[in-house]
Amino acid sequence: MSKRKRKIMRSFVLNEISAVDKAAQVPAEAILMKRRTEKNMSYVRPRLTNEVEGHSHILDDDGQGGSTSYNGGEEDSYGHTHPWVRMLDGKITIGATDGHSHTLIDDTITAKFDGQKQGEPEMTKQETATVGDAEAVQKSIQDLTTRAERAEAIMKMDATVRGHFDSLPTEEQEKFLAKSDVARSAEVANAKDANREVYKSAAGEVFRASDDPRLVAMAKRSDADRQAAADAIEKVSFAGFVKRATEELANLPGTPEVKAKILKVLEGVEGAPEFLKAANEGAKGAFESLGAQGAGEGSKPEDQLEVLAQKYATDHSVTIVKAREAVLSTPEGGQLYQQL
Repeated sequence: MSKRKRKIMRSFVLNEISAVDKAAQVPAEAILMKRRTEKNMSYVRPRLTNEVEGHSHILDDDGQGGSTSYNGGEEDSYGHTHPWVRMLDGKITIGATDGHSHTLIDDTITAKFDGQKQGEPEMTKQETATVGDAEAVQKSIQDLTTRAERAEAIMKMDATVRGHFDSLPTEEQEKFLAKSDVARSAEVANAKDANREVYKSAAGEVFRASDDPRLVAMAKRSDADRQAAADAIEKVSFAGFVKRATEELANLPGTPEVKAKILKVLEGVEGAPEFLKAANEGAKGAFESLGAQGAGEGSKPEDQLEVLAQKYATDHSVTIVKAREAVLSTPEGGQLYQQL
């Protein structure tokens, strides 16, 4: 068998290593071998070839094919590998390199094919667990991605949309997230319209557009009945003040209704009853007759008021008490009263 003449380099300095897809010279090539982790070592089976030209190789029996270890004889200064493949019957065939090939020392071992694809070694329980772990990791990644997308969608919502989203049950939230921006805005607008205030009762209870209209009508009727009752009570109460004003403030100016309002305002004020009684008594003296004193110009204001009251009583056929009250309401009577 002829062999190519080789030049052996004994001394050199390597300054750079470059990798190209197509080498400029033959047989420039490189073999990259990755060490298998312990996790996958359960079905890796090292196999030894026979010796040819003073060397042999090792190959890892795990899969459908690959390359042997990098090795060579004394005259093979560069070393070499051999390709190998697993045939359909499970046996391994080694290809030729540098004009020679190898066979496995123990060629009686073949891969098992219990429901697997042809040419693949049996997968161990540990490797099955590894596949399961990978699927679990993939599912975890998908779950994390889904959660991240959900969180991002929520963060992009404005305050109004976010408020509506937070008010929804969990299952409704997922349906809301699946909608487009236009559909979400429409749902928020509808919810806002349904939640608008249509009535607020006297007790402070707020009724919304989404509430039963019968409840709103009932609340309105209740408030109207309550107001009618309050008005009736107020009317009866004010009538009592009018009666008191007629009796207790007869000598003071103003209509009974006006004086009744004054009594109502001063009700409960400390010292008010005594003040009003004293004022009424003081006004009473303005109408007392002082004998022969005349009521002409230059006479006392009280005498002039009494004359005006008597005239009013005669002209209008009313009692002297009402006449005095009426006179005090006139500009002339009011001016005389200010002079007292």
